[in-house]
Amino acid sequence: MRFPIRLASFRRRKWILLSLGLALVTASGLAWGVANGWLQVNNPSNARFPHRGIDISHHQGHIDWKTVSGHHLDFVIAKATEGVDHQDRLFAEHARGALATGHKMGAYHFYRLCREGLPQARNFLRTIQGTPLEMGASLDLEYGGNCPPLGSRERTLREIQDFLDTVEAATGKPVMIYATPDFHGDWLEGAFPDNPLWIRSIWTEPRLEGRGWTLWQYAARGRLAGIEGFVDLNAMR
Repeated sequence: MRFPIRLASFRRRKWILLSLGLALVTASGLAWGVANGWLQVNNPSNARFPHRGIDISHHQGHIDWKTVSGHHLDFVIAKATEGVDHQDRLFAEHARGALATGHKMGAYHFYRLCREGLPQARNFLRTIQGTPLEMGASLDLEYGGNCPPLGSRERTLREIQDFLDTVEAATGKPVMIYATPDFHGDWLEGAFPDNPLWIRSIWTEPRLEGRGWTLWQYAARGRLAGIEGFVDLNAMR
């Protein structure tokens, strides 16, 4: 009776190994699909979130706006500036293309934590001057690619407030604040309550204690015909 017992044990081990192998192949395939933008973890309901848009910068290169317009996006938010002296080299081109194809236009500034807010606001306002911004201005607050904060938390928040006050006085609209979840948790809880929030959440729908959000960046590796490479996808609440 020992041989049949050994055979049964061998068969169990074989099926376990096959199952583990299939699971590994499936997991690898899913990871590859997500990493290359062919699979999205988030798929917001069109019924709940009918208004969609993209945010772009020079990383998206020259865009085929005629093709992009076939996706029926509602808005485009383009990077205009970063820090006190950097202007996105494709901002003007992107703005012309988006507006010419009927998209509502917005512009954002990547905030450098180690620089003062007022000169950053002036850089942004100079760059967007004359551009119709129905979606208004947005301020990108995140750790990725940033520098150490300028002084204490209180000092840094005052500098950000200087940016917001200056831009809002010039544009007549509240500045929308873009934030990653980690940055929001570290810096923004209870801060700037009058500014609309644009939150990045690429795994689940955003859930923030005590604060609502206006825009949701639900994919950082989206793909759209007319844009080479990845593009950020957003839904409006």
